[in-house]
Amino acid sequence: MFDLFNKYHALVRKIVRQKTGEINSDLEQEIFIRLWQKQKDYVECGKEKSWVCVIANNMCTDFFKSKFWRQERQHVEIPEDLIDDTKNPEIMLTDAERQKIILAAVNSLPSKLRAVIVMQEFEGLQIEEIANRLRIPVGTVKSRIFYARKILAGQLFFLKPK
Repeated sequence: MFDLFNKYHALVRKIVRQKTGEINSDLEQEIFIRLWQKQKDYVECGKEKSWVCVIANNMCTDFFKSKFWRQERQHVEIPEDLIDDTKNPEIMLTDAERQKIILAAVNSLPSKLRAVIVMQEFEGLQIEEIANRLRIPVGTVKSRIFYARKILAGQLFFLKPK
């Protein structure tokens, strides 16, 4: 167990930070517990590092599905500078928290995918403008936007209204 921890602690922390947008020691511990439990079932058919990555990614996905995570997100303090007298504070909380989650998901994208999504969604550029700016074919821009949206949809599925 200590070998796994010493060998992959930095990798697991990086995955957790990319997926959740923060350092979450409890989730890291859960991942190492799962690795320890599944270690006897591990068959050397690939790299051990890949196995660790798959388990860490799956645990992060499960974390977002968990009841604990949803309850934890409901009890967030509203920063004073976000409070607007014209809006209901409960709505502001939802908007501010939603924005943090979306930005964390966008930041976790690979740089090539993140660049096209930021240019299209945040800067409002058209696909042709993005292609010209990045000096890549229009088809490549469309493909990157497709894959970025697919990843974001997987990470942000819980934000959809029910």
